[in-house]
Amino acid sequence: MKKSIKSLSFVDFKKIQGKRPLSLKKGRFFNLAYFNEVDIRFSFVVSKKKSKKAVSRNKIKRRSRMCLLKSLSLNELKNGLYIFNVSVSGVENVMYEELFEDIRNLVISL
Repeated sequence: MKKSIKSLSFVDFKKIQGKRPLSLKKGRFFNLAYFNEVDIRFSFVVSKKKSKKAVSRNKIKRRSRMCLLKSLSLNELKNGLYIFNVSVSGVENVMYEELFEDIRNLVISL
């Protein structure tokens, strides 16, 4: 069976609402909540407290998504649901390499 990575949908968020994550990790820029699931799914959450402009929030999500996809092969990822929550303001100004390292370290530490 071929592995693939998918983004979370609204229905997926509703399914895990109220559940406790299997693992919680804190990185330099992100907090990672990991839930055990059948296939690989992920989401990046950026609140309005961290960035007021939608353009900035979308930029953070796009850059972070690319870091995740480029940094890890599918064999390195465990099946499950990964929710990355931005933990600091000003992430849109952080260098790509720093985001790359933080995401890679969080996922590998699971």
